[in-house]
Amino acid sequence: MNACSHPYQERIVMSVEAAAEKEAAPPIVISKKKKALFTLIIFVMFLIALELLLRLLGLPPALRTDPGLITVPEDRESFDDALGFEYTPLWSGYDTGAFVSINSAGWRGKEFSRTKPAGTVRILGIGDSYTYGKAVGNDEIYLAQLERMLSEQGGARYETINTGHDGVNTYEELRYFKKHDMMGLAPDVVVIGFTVSNDAELTFWDNRKILRSKLRDKSLMLDITESDWFRGLKRNSRIAGILGAGADWANKDLITRQAFKLRLKTYDEGGEAWHSCRNSLMAFYDLCRENGVPLVIILFPDWTRDGRQTYADYPEEFKAIHNKLIALFSDRSGVTVVDIVDDLTATGLSVIELSVPIDGHPNSIWHELVARKLKETVKGLGL
Repeated sequence: MNACSHPYQERIVMSVEAAAEKEAAPPIVISKKKKALFTLIIFVMFLIALELLLRLLGLPPALRTDPGLITVPEDRESFDDALGFEYTPLWSGYDTGAFVSINSAGWRGKEFSRTKPAGTVRILGIGDSYTYGKAVGNDEIYLAQLERMLSEQGGARYETINTGHDGVNTYEELRYFKKHDMMGLAPDVVVIGFTVSNDAELTFWDNRKILRSKLRDKSLMLDITESDWFRGLKRNSRIAGILGAGADWANKDLITRQAFKLRLKTYDEGGEAWHSCRNSLMAFYDLCRENGVPLVIILFPDWTRDGRQTYADYPEEFKAIHNKLIALFSDRSGVTVVDIVDDLTATGLSVIELSVPIDGHPNSIWHELVARKLKETVKGLGL
């Protein structure tokens, strides 16, 4: 290089030489596998960051549930039980976000004496998750509210016993009633909480499997979100929970139609489900009549349509089922069938406003309405 050349000229020459060397160097080649792996790593990191963000925002996959509530025997075949599992006696903790206490009998609520105290009007309730009080606190359940309302009037001492059990139908409730000799508790009235949506099913899980199968056959999206592995993932992942809810929302009309048809079918005359349900209800009636105990059957309405609607829009097909259940006992004494659809309609509240956040189970407002209706019924019996 010329000694007299200007410094700027030297920089230009060096830049040109560097560019030439860079152009001459072989390009860096990344294989398709590495690109895919790098993309996957970035995507996983994004999902982890999103999951952490959702947790920080307080969006849970489900409401708090502590372990130990349910006792399931290891040897299921030799386990002579009406329901397949029991609630753990003297357990307390949270179940789907609500505080639950189980008494020594294995039922929800406070302790009680098997021998009825003198001067006590004892009301024994049996039913499924609505009666058990899923996702509502101990004091919010309709039986607990009923005891409080009756006791506030003064006079007799009232006591309610809640033997409600999640996931059972009327046939299983009858077996459970007999197994635990509930009539031996000397109830003054027996209340059956009858959930129209599933109490006539042969088994809850069989109907759930049928519904899931129909949904998965008709929607690729639901084929994924209704699979066992994805449902397990939703219990722990906020993202999976949001995706599952999105799939349900996108397919809500399909889900509504299929569930509606399936539930109506369980009440078909001549069908095995309705035959079992009707016979079980009549067996409850016969047991109560033989022991001189009034029977109250309270109908909890089904809902399979848009949760933003009110009970003024309750489907005519299900009103017909209510009438069918009422007619079953219309000519029999010692039994009262209570329907709460009109009471729910009178609130003017939507289905969502009467439900707990996780699903369509009733909230404390709904339970209070039932308690008030039962209070009128019990007083009408002269108790």
